[in-house]
Amino acid sequence: MGKSKGLKYALIASIAINLGIVGFVGAQWYQHGGSRGGHAGMMFDRRAALEELGQDKRGEVHSIWKARRDHVRGEMKNYIHESRNLAALLTAETLDLEAIKETQQKMLAYRTQADTTLFETLLQTAKTLNLQEREQFFGTGFKRWKHHPKPPEDKKDNK
Repeated sequence: MGKSKGLKYALIASIAINLGIVGFVGAQWYQHGGSRGGHAGMMFDRRAALEELGQDKRGEVHSIWKARRDHVRGEMKNYIHESRNLAALLTAETLDLEAIKETQQKMLAYRTQADTTLFETLLQTAKTLNLQEREQFFGTGFKRWKHHPKPPEDKKDNK
């Protein structure tokens, strides 16, 4: 019985962590206006970054993000649905370990798909911007990160 209880607590902790991560990613896609600080301190702030661009590039980058928004929303809805299924499985009278494991795997797959779409969006955005625009856009978007890494130094200068 001890292993079952331990597994239950581990899965609950896993759910909490996964929901936290997905919440950070999802908030960027759902947030429209409002506060841009505090609660989203570890996120890429697309709206602040967009303000750094000229009108032409701003429209182009906005289109890139908008084209992927529905996909991410769908993955987030699937993730939330599976997290509710997992909660029901964890609170059932009898633990179905196989169903719990399967549901958690689905959750991870949906989260991975959402993260992959976010990465592809960032990469596509970078490809449309010149060096100065990338520095401004990503420098502002990642500004709130406490441990924002400095760009790698050009190794040619060190030789």
